[in-house]
Amino acid sequence: MFTDEDRMMNLYLDTCPEFVSDSLNRVKWTNLAYKQMVQGDAAAEEEELWLVINKGVVLPVGLPSFTCWVKVVKNPTISLMVPCDVWRMERGGFSWRLDAKAALSLGS
Repeated sequence: MFTDEDRMMNLYLDTCPEFVSDSLNRVKWTNLAYKQMVQGDAAAEEEELWLVINKGVVLPVGLPSFTCWVKVVKNPTISLMVPCDVWRMERGGFSWRLDAKAALSLGS
């Protein structure tokens, strides 16, 4: 079993865009691949990131992981639906691994 610290190190090194939310669904951390996907430049100034869960949607209770689709909004005119693997963190919250390559290939 991975600790939160182990998972964070794996997320940091991964080439897939990923972020971590806390138990109140606030995004607390993103990896470089996520920053590059959204901002185009990992060195760019950090932008505010929100995790919004649609009304009536309940995240699975008791499951250590699940898959879903996430809508990533870059600006009011650009958004992308992305398949996502989600893992529950030990201290609450979730880690979200976006499969942006699969989402891009779906449009081909």
